[in-house]
Amino acid sequence: MEGRLKEALEFALRSGDDPNTRIKTVVNNDSFKLLDKPWKPIAFSILRKEEPVNPDEEVVVRATRRRGRRRGVKGSSGIEDALPSPSEAISSNESPAFKLAVLLIHKGRNPKKWDSENDKEIDKLRSECVSGIHPVWSISARECPLIAQLGAFPSVEKEAEISEIDSSWIEQSRIDPTDQTSLGKWLQNSSNLNLGSTGILAMQILSKGISKMRTNQIRKGIPDEILNSEIPEHMMIGGYLLIASGNPGEGLELLQSIQSDNDVMMDSIADVIALTSFRSGDTEYWNHCADKSGSDSLSIVMRTEAWKAPPIDQSIEPSRIESGIMHLELQGEAVLDTLKWMLVKQLAETGDLSSATELVLETSIDDDLTFIQASALAGENELLISRLIEKAPDCSLITWSEIVVDSTHPQLIRFECAKLIAKEKCLIPNDVLEATTEILSIQVDIFSLSLILSSSNIKGSENPYSVLLCSALAPANIGEQALDWLREERAAAHDSIDSHNPPEFLSAHEAALIRLLDGTQSNLDEILGRLPEAGSEVLREARRALMDDGDGLVSEKRIDVLEESIIEANLSSLETSLFQAIVSLLRMNRVNNEIQMSDITRKTHASQLLDSIIKTHF
Repeated sequence: MEGRLKEALEFALRSGDDPNTRIKTVVNNDSFKLLDKPWKPIAFSILRKEEPVNPDEEVVVRATRRRGRRRGVKGSSGIEDALPSPSEAISSNESPAFKLAVLLIHKGRNPKKWDSENDKEIDKLRSECVSGIHPVWSISARECPLIAQLGAFPSVEKEAEISEIDSSWIEQSRIDPTDQTSLGKWLQNSSNLNLGSTGILAMQILSKGISKMRTNQIRKGIPDEILNSEIPEHMMIGGYLLIASGNPGEGLELLQSIQSDNDVMMDSIADVIALTSFRSGDTEYWNHCADKSGSDSLSIVMRTEAWKAPPIDQSIEPSRIESGIMHLELQGEAVLDTLKWMLVKQLAETGDLSSATELVLETSIDDDLTFIQASALAGENELLISRLIEKAPDCSLITWSEIVVDSTHPQLIRFECAKLIAKEKCLIPNDVLEATTEILSIQVDIFSLSLILSSSNIKGSENPYSVLLCSALAPANIGEQALDWLREERAAAHDSIDSHNPPEFLSAHEAALIRLLDGTQSNLDEILGRLPEAGSEVLREARRALMDDGDGLVSEKRIDVLEESIIEANLSSLETSLFQAIVSLLRMNRVNNEIQMSDITRKTHASQLLDSIIKTHF
C-alpha cells in the first residue's frame, strides 16, 4: 500500500499546490483507487497540507475545514470517515509508519479529546520507525505538518515485492477463453499477478464486466502491461483475452511463445492452443481434442467441439465414435448425421452389418453423400431400400449416375436411379448410358429405356438389340419424340442385327426371342427348351408364321396353349415379357386377319380380341 500511496501522491502533487485541485486529481488516479479504504483519508490529509489544531482556536479551524470539505470532491467526506480510530490502527497489521501517521492525525485534529495513554503507543511506534520507513512518509511529512514527525526517520527503499502466484489460480486456468462468464470468474481470482496499479484496475474492470462485453470492448480493455509482459502468467491472460476478443490468431501467437517450468500451466496453454486452432480450421488438432480426458470445463469443451465436427475422411474405430456420440448426448448436444454415418461405415467395414443397418434406419438421409453411403449398406434390407427409393428423387444426376454404375448397390435402388436418369432426357457419359440401358432392360422398363435411348440418339445400326427390344415391347405412350426415333432406327437395327453380338446382359434365350419378334433368322433350339413341350410345339409354328414368307397366323387355341406354357415356365422378367410379346403379336395378326373378313361374327370377335389385348397391355 505504501508504494501505491507514493504513486498517488506524486501524481496529485504534479497538479499544483491548491488542495482542492490535488484532491480532484488524485481521485481519478489508478493507484489511489487501489488503496485500501483506511489509507485514502491519510492521502487526503497529506494533500490538504493539514496542520495541527491550536486548542485555543479549535472551533475556528474546524469551521474552516468543514467549509473546505463542502467545496471539495463529492464523496470525500465518506472517504475521511474511513480513517481508523487509534485503537483500530494500533491493532491492525499495517506498518509502524502507517499506525504512527493515524495517531498523529487524530492527536493533531482533536487535541482536547486525545487520550494521553496513546502517547505511549506513539513513543513505541517512533522507536520502531528509527530503523527506517518507506520513502512515501518523507514526502508526506514535507507536505503535511500534521505528520511532520515522520520526516525525522530515515527512508529505506524496499525492493519491489513480487508475490507468489497462487497455484490454485493456475489450476483454474482450464477454461474455454470464449466462455466469457468463466473467463470473468477466473480473472476475478487473479489477485496476485504483480501488476502495476493501472494493470490491476483494468483487470478488475474486465473481470467484473467481461461476461456482458462485446468482443471489441474486450480488446480495448486489455491493459498494455499484460500484452507487453514477458511473465508467463501475464502472457497466458493476454492470450486468453485476445481469443475472447475475437482475435484467435494474435492469441495463439502469444500463447505459443510462452515458456514456463509450471507443467500445469503449460498443459492448460497447450490445450487452449489445440482447441482454438481446431476452431480456426486446423484439423490436425482434432485427435488432440477428441481424445482429451478429464472432467474440467476445458477438456469437456475440447471433446465436444471435436465430435461436433469429425473428419469424414478419417478412419475412426467404432468404439471411439460411439464414445464421441455418448459424450455429445451427455452434453445435450445434437449428434450430427455425419458422425452416425461414420459409425455406420466403420461397423460395416468390421463386418457388423446388422448393427450398421439398424443405425442407418435411425439416421436421416438429407444429402447425396448420406444417400450413397446408405445405399452401399442397404444390402437386402427391404425397409431401408424402400426408404432410399423414396429419397432418390431428391438427389442429383451425378449421384444417380454413381449409383447405376456401381453394382454393389441394391438392384432396386439402381433401377430407381436409372428411371430418374431417363426422365432427365439429357446426354450422359457412355458408362452411365450402358449401365442404365442394362438395368432398364433387365427390369423391363421399356418406357424409360425408350426415353434414354431416344434422348441419347442411339443408332439402330450400332445397338440393334436394344432398339429392337424397344420396338417389340415399347408402350404407345412413350411420346412422339421416342416414337419418331424408334420408326427411324428400327429398320437400321433389323438390317444390322446379324452382324452384332448380343450385349452381355442379354441371355442367349432373350437375344433369340428379340430376333424372333423382329422376324430375323434365329436359332429356335436356344429357346425351345425354355417352355413345356406343348408350348415349344406352338413356338415352332409361330416361328414359321412370323418368317418373312409366313402368313403370321397361328390358331387362337394354339396361342392359348403357348400363353399357358409361358405362365408355367420358370423365366426371367425380360424373357417372360418377350414371350408375351410373341403372344400379343400372334393375337394382333389374328385381329388384322379377321377384321378384314366379310363375316360379321368374325369381325365382332376380332373387335373383342383387340379390346382384350388393349386391356392386358395398356
